Amino acid sequence: MATNTYVALRNETLAVATNSVTFDLTGISGYTDLELVISSSNATADSTILATVNGDGSGTSYSFFYMNGDGASGSSGSIANNNVGVLGNHNTAESIMTARFFYYTNPNVYKTWTYQGGGAVTGSQSGVCTWRSFSAITSITLTTTSGRNFTAGSRLSLYGISNIGGTTPKATGGDVYSDATYWYHAFRGSGYFVPNQSITADLLVIAGGGSTSSASGGGGAGGIQYATSQSLTAQSYPVVVGGGGVLSTGGGAGAKGSNSTFGSIVTANGGGAGTRTGGATANGGSGGGVANGNTPGTASSGSGGTGYANAGSAGGGGSYGGGGGAGAAGSTTAGGAGLNTWSSWASATSTGVSGFYAGGGGAVGNGDILGYPGGSGGGGRGGSSSSGSNAGAGFPGVQNTGSGGGGGGIGAVSDGSGASGGSGLVIVRYVRA
Repeated sequence: MATNTYVALRNETLAVATNSVTFDLTGISGYTDLELVISSSNATADSTILATVNGDGSGTSYSFFYMNGDGASGSSGSIANNNVGVLGNHNTAESIMTARFFYYTNPNVYKTWTYQGGGAVTGSQSGVCTWRSFSAITSITLTTTSGRNFTAGSRLSLYGISNIGGTTPKATGGDVYSDATYWYHAFRGSGYFVPNQSITADLLVIAGGGSTSSASGGGGAGGIQYATSQSLTAQSYPVVVGGGGVLSTGGGAGAKGSNSTFGSIVTANGGGAGTRTGGATANGGSGGGVANGNTPGTASSGSGGTGYANAGSAGGGGSYGGGGGAGAAGSTTAGGAGLNTWSSWASATSTGVSGFYAGGGGAVGNGDILGYPGGSGGGGRGGSSSSGSNAGAGFPGVQNTGSGGGGGGIGAVSDGSGASGGSGLVIVRYVRA
């Protein structure tokens, strides 16, 4: 007899009270069903947890049936056409609720879920709800009636359910995805990767991109380190995802991006800052761009595996150069290109920009022109320049791509402010078999 297995996909503990929590299911695959586990309370009065699927909250496409019991009496009821689904009671005392979403991507059935649970105030409740649509469920938004909040400390977890006759992930940590061949664990923030057995994995580690300042070159992309066929054992590996360099509003340099690491195996260096005069802060994973006549930032991608990074540009003719990218050096008219070597990883995990990572921040020209583009992969565009008035600000690097921020524009009255770098990313990949 086949046995269902549960894989933790999302775990969230609310830091502040909120009335709305959304689970984005984009990129999650390989499961037949999903299960939500909710441990929550609200501070004001008892209410009902509501579920809106794929943002469909304006029609009459939900139907449900419920049963209640508190040890002394029971009740039941149904609604045929409603604008929102139901997920059970929400008490002033802590309540526990589970909901199973069956065949959530099957194009041949209406999407149906059962729920059950209860709390100290209203007793137990169970029911079944149907969203009358053949569309795959791509998001689930939870709210409560009368605008009452989930209190801080409420815990919400999402699990994928698959049959053990197929394959299941061999580790926990990050956001879990799969394609026909591999499991992917994508870390958009720091955490732990924990195999439950010995595995051989490929590691893609991208550091945070550099930021920029007013009238500066483009920020350098974070270094990329790619380590193949790494033997990992059943232990906890700390994963650090480097932040992008912080926006600087003053003159001079921006800030370097922060390093990303996977245990002690791989380190990717943060991208160099975009600056006017160069110097140590311009050096980084990929180097930051600088003003014409100065020394641009140099590249040092990191350690562990194969590294990818390039130098920034010094610009020309009074301009400020673009930051280096993982695939090319910065130039006088653009940030260095990122790399799409891992486009299949990007597609499987819904990360990157059109399959690219780690683009350099865009350059800034001298005169009345728009800023130059950032490198493919998420580099920010440089700020606009003006010979007669105020200049425009640079654009930030895209988050979780390791891309550099665009340089701040040059103006006769005031220079445009700089831009922050994009945060990094760590992805672990191993075969499904």
